[in-house]
Amino acid sequence: SLSIDAQCTFIEGDMIGSIGSSLLDALRDNILSLYYQGNEESIAVMMESFKAAASVITLLEMRLSRAEKVINGLKDATWLVLNNLHSLTTDAASIHAIQQSATILLASLPLPGASDGSPPSKVWAQCIRDGILLLRWAINGFFPMPTIDSSTLKDEATKHPTVWKEHERWLSIVTGFQVEGLDLGGDPTDGYRANALQIRIGCLTSYITSLIKMEGYPLHRANTFSSSALLLPFDSLLDVSELLLSFPLAAEGKHRSTKQRLRSTPVQGGLISPDSAMSISVELRLCGHTLFDVAME
Repeated sequence: SLSIDAQCTFIEGDMIGSIGSSLLDALRDNILSLYYQGNEESIAVMMESFKAAASVITLLEMRLSRAEKVINGLKDATWLVLNNLHSLTTDAASIHAIQQSATILLASLPLPGASDGSPPSKVWAQCIRDGILLLRWAINGFFPMPTIDSSTLKDEATKHPTVWKEHERWLSIVTGFQVEGLDLGGDPTDGYRANALQIRIGCLTSYITSLIKMEGYPLHRANTFSSSALLLPFDSLLDVSELLLSFPLAAEGKHRSTKQRLRSTPVQGGLISPDSAMSISVELRLCGHTLFDVAME
């Protein structure tokens, strides 16, 4: 027989299940409304909306398998916030809190599975792969790394058009005020883009970590996913963590090899300068440590 707690959870799930889609739609609308308000009070309430939506999804799981439109709407709203997080607030504590609550919500989205019949474990593993791709594209697009083959990136973009479209959506936001060509006097938007890159790397690191740690997942689902560990792209995860760990060395090397008057100018093929790369290198290295640690766990 079921325990009292299990019976309560079952009854609660049945009660919310009948209004689950409508509730998630309302939470999505609330997130969007709060995002467009863009003040400190709305940010605090927005985080609670993220948490509430994640709770509903982890409670209902497969009962939302046919609510693909609702799940996608919630996903788009959450990525909208994360894609614009660099301009939403300058408070580091608020940025971190939004990252945590929003990425935990995104990490819960595989739980209903997919409308094509794909099980949650398969969707979960694919989300991790997508997160790694977005991370690698962000790094190399802003500061080309010597260890990445550009032809490989083009092949990845061709094979994963939906993920690439998400990357381009963020890129268009960040580079909206990009200065064309190399300006020997320095690019006035260089610091803005460097900050955007740092926040993007932090968001994607938090997203991948939340997925792998299965934060907030029901115990039975976490056990099922753990048995699907072979689906995880460990090699790619270690590669991208190594990329982040080596970023300070690459930034310092570029800084040393660049003439002083050009150190505030975006590097060739990239979007940030050697000076800006140096300024964010420590934070990116910490993200590399985080991904390496979670891979080893």
